[in-house]
Amino acid sequence: MPTRKTIFSIFGILLLTVFLFILKFSWDIGRIASGMVSHTLCTNVLMLGRSQAAVEATDLNVLQRKFATSTINKTEQTVTATFGFGPFGNSSTSVYRPGCGCGVTGDFYIELIKQQSDLKYKELIGNPQQAWQAINDTLAGVNYAALNKVVNGAFAETATNIDDKKIQEPFWCIIKAT
Repeated sequence: MPTRKTIFSIFGILLLTVFLFILKFSWDIGRIASGMVSHTLCTNVLMLGRSQAAVEATDLNVLQRKFATSTINKTEQTVTATFGFGPFGNSSTSVYRPGCGCGVTGDFYIELIKQQSDLKYKELIGNPQQAWQAINDTLAGVNYAALNKVVNGAFAETATNIDDKKIQEPFWCIIKAT
């Protein structure tokens, strides 16, 4: 029969293991969340020219707005976001690269990321409204009217606040291809 000391030792080890797991999980979540916030702000503010306040109000959820702080450096074309608080705070930096868009730096140096600009896309810089390629809508057995209705319904937004959005009506889409 195990003694009290053995039971308390096993319980203590289990408690310590659970605590370390929660600590590691919190650290990983903070790193992912700060990366998402910095990338969202980089794409919308530095690439598309939207205001930071508008992006934070409509594109970030409640937890991101509450626990994240961000700094945008327009001369360096970087966004640094910190998610969390105290020792559990995690920072991520995103950098805008002309012709390549925004990327989270991760463990790389910002200067290495900035060198990734692809000059073959230089004509796209400053002109985000490019024409899409022609779509082949002549496949047999596809009801394009129904397909367009489903796709347009999927991208229609009915709420002004992202936190209030709910699916208004479910839909089923069956495409029969031959």
